[in-house]
Amino acid sequence: MTSFSRRLLARPALTAAAVAAALALPALADAKLKRINGVIGQSVTYQVTTDPFKFFALVPSFQTGPIPLAILDPTDPRLLDVGLDMSLFAKLAACNGLGVGSVSYAIPNDIGLAGIVLYAQAFTLPGTTYFAGDITARSSHKLAVANSTHFTIDDQPNDVDGHANTLLNDGRVLTSGGAVTLGGLVVNTDALTIYDPLKQTHAGAGLMTGARTAHTSTLLADGRVLLLGGQDANGTVQASTEIFNPTTGLSTGTAPMSSPRSQHTATLLNDGRVFVAGGVSMLDVTNPIGSVGSALGTTELYNPATNTWSPGPNLPKARLWHAATKLNDGRVLLTAGVEVTVVFGVPIPAVVADCRIYNPGTNALSAAASIPGERATHAQHLLSNGSVAVTGGATGNILLLQVNPIDTCRIYNPTTNAWTSVASMNNLRARGSLLTAGGKLYAIGGVDTFDLSTLNGNAVADIEEATEAMTGWTVVQTMIYPRTQATPVFVDGGERCYVNGSSQPGSGAPVPDFTAEVWVR
Repeated sequence: MTSFSRRLLARPALTAAAVAAALALPALADAKLKRINGVIGQSVTYQVTTDPFKFFALVPSFQTGPIPLAILDPTDPRLLDVGLDMSLFAKLAACNGLGVGSVSYAIPNDIGLAGIVLYAQAFTLPGTTYFAGDITARSSHKLAVANSTHFTIDDQPNDVDGHANTLLNDGRVLTSGGAVTLGGLVVNTDALTIYDPLKQTHAGAGLMTGARTAHTSTLLADGRVLLLGGQDANGTVQASTEIFNPTTGLSTGTAPMSSPRSQHTATLLNDGRVFVAGGVSMLDVTNPIGSVGSALGTTELYNPATNTWSPGPNLPKARLWHAATKLNDGRVLLTAGVEVTVVFGVPIPAVVADCRIYNPGTNALSAAASIPGERATHAQHLLSNGSVAVTGGATGNILLLQVNPIDTCRIYNPTTNAWTSVASMNNLRARGSLLTAGGKLYAIGGVDTFDLSTLNGNAVADIEEATEAMTGWTVVQTMIYPRTQATPVFVDGGERCYVNGSSQPGSGAPVPDFTAEVWVR
């Protein structure tokens, strides 16, 4: 028997009262492990969720194992996914009455630790069949200093662009579809991939019912994910829809939309329905004017409870490249974008400042105050006080194929129906992302030039931070690679930001680019 197993066995046994209390409460199916923090010079906490008053052992390691649990119980055939190189730091702890327990370790303030992967795994004690009970998933993360970036532990299965990222309720990130490089050709894929922040690794999650790129992905109230429209394997914009179930790992086709759509918005309503607005029915980079001319002025609503669609109100004009945000009162704010006016049968696109509010209670659209300064492909986010922040986007003359990214920012107050102009960003950003974490706003990704013939441009690598009042922006970090279609998602409760999407040619990354990176906030 090893010193580690002797240390575990030498711990005090469960008290009779604790055992009685544990038996009186319902048991969980298995134990869960969560990692909190883990920054060099600070600490890492491992939180275990299992049965109330249950004991558990937490084993940290710089190795992946496997280690047979037969060292504790010769009859146990199972393996731990960590090594015993740090067995002296293993800890025994107990969960509280809610079934939650934790252990913490101080991480030395040593920059030489940067990039080293720290693993950890826990198992409950005692078990019913063996000495050890449930075994958690293994945690793994690269040690890093605060406000730094590093690549994920493994690469993505595919290089992706035009994909969608969705934060699942269990903290993982679903990447759906996109354009990938196969055999030197760029094709739209039906692949689903899940990034697990606990492990900082990727895994295939099956296939969609068909290929999709430039689609929307909406987390439903029940934790499933609704995937709408986009381009299929032939590049044709489609009306098909499907729902991915994280519990089963399966994606199932659902009722199609009334129209093929791409570049649309899809917003989850308070009653569980999804409000879909605008977009285009054709998307062809060789024919940008024709694509814009296929813009849609219709809206529709999907009810996942009945798997049915119903019509919504028409927009005043066909619209694409707008943004939509659900307000605290349940209404939806639609801002700006490109509107298309048909003159003598000829579609005339224009970047606009017009804004609308959709009311689910009346199924009607009403005018909202226009945003100061027209824009399209902008980013938008609901603030903690109920206002809506808008950053960047682009202006220009679509007919002349001129699209000019901008850096200006605005805040909309739905109570007063008024806009406020606030500080501009340090970078021009079209097609960027606006996220919140820790009470701050972050502008990430986007391009500072925009080419309509490729729907691409020069990627912005800077990450900018502002308070929610947006009185000023500060560049706080730079991504390892500039990514023209970066899709950032905050994970680990906002401690880290996951970013994927192919890097820009010439950035130093391989082509095709399978990398993904993590920004430690």
